[in-house]
Amino acid sequence: MTSFVNIFAGNLSIIDTLPTATGGTPFQREVWKTLRTIPCGQVMHYGQLAEQLGRPGAARAVGAANGSNPISIVVPCHRVIGRNGTMTGYAGGVQRKEWLLRHEGYLLL
Repeated sequence: MTSFVNIFAGNLSIIDTLPTATGGTPFQREVWKTLRTIPCGQVMHYGQLAEQLGRPGAARAVGAANGSNPISIVVPCHRVIGRNGTMTGYAGGVQRKEWLLRHEGYLLL
């Protein structure tokens, strides 16, 4: 609990130190691991994430894995947006996704 208090107080670097052992398929775990490489204040779209994984045609599969993320702040699925910059679905709601991105320093256009 203290870790999340620190995160919302602005100590965002603590996110990288939190454990992420979860279930999921090997592909999901690969996506979730890659999500943790997106720095605070930056975003990536699903196609870019798929390319980074070496699976350029797998944007939809990446989106599905992103949506199955069981620890959504620690594994920052909110940092993935639509190709055209739109705020796409987020389990906590799009408004919360926008708030998290602003909190991390991403300037929404």
